[in-house]
Amino acid sequence: MHTHDIQPRRSLYLLSPNTQHIHSDTARLIITAAENAPRPIPFNRINRIISGATAQWRGQAIAACLARDI
Repeated sequence: MHTHDIQPRRSLYLLSPNTQHIHSDTARLIITAAENAPRPIPFNRINRIISGATAQWRGQAIAACLARDI
């Protein structure tokens, strides 16, 4: 892997006016909103998360973020 292949970690904004469901698997957060395909985001791409009132978090997703200092 080259240095230019490494993508920077970025902030993830979950501020949609529509309900979003956030869960995780072993390597990524998965955001699902009505009538949209699930959006997987690898943990190693996330620096911090700004979450709004419509984000519905599963407990394992919160625990996975905390374990990775996100």
